[in-house]
Amino acid sequence: MVSQDACAKSFLELGYIATYQDGENRLYTVNSGEFQKVKYTWIAPNEQDGIICVQNEEDKYGYINADGEEIIPCIFMNAYDFRDGLVVVMNEKGKWGTMNLQGDMLIDCDYENIDISYAPNLIKVEEYNYWGVLDLGGERIIDSDYNDISMGAMGTMLATGDYEGKRDIYDYNGTLLETYSY
Repeated sequence: MVSQDACAKSFLELGYIATYQDGENRLYTVNSGEFQKVKYTWIAPNEQDGIICVQNEEDKYGYINADGEEIIPCIFMNAYDFRDGLVVVMNEKGKWGTMNLQGDMLIDCDYENIDISYAPNLIKVEEYNYWGVLDLGGERIIDSDYNDISMGAMGTMLATGDYEGKRDIYDYNGTLLETYSY
């Protein structure tokens, strides 16, 4: 049994500690005060929103809570940690989508890449090697016509396309504010 005094305060605030001992993954939950053996080959070293990413013996990813209960089955080929109630997951075809804490798919796994750290309530998606932006409901805000889209100043997005020397500036609603040359 690991004493709580021996644990870093930040781990205790998370409510669990994941360890690898004698060839097995174990989960120590602060509530139970005991190590429990879990059936996963990998446990994420951190958690977000009370959810822990895990990988099973078939190399598929899913999510458990800090008590070790599976809340989203291990059906994904790849997955990231939750962030602000959203997570990016990859299906068996190698396409990415997003889901919420309840396991509901918000954006179907149709994209080559997805970035949810991009802007509040917006998701940057890559399709056919070009980037666009969707809202959390999957509605297109900016078409996937750009080599890159980055956050600009004061709630704007800067989109760079194939055309040399020009950039488009959008607001978070997808309204084109200005095109400029450099």
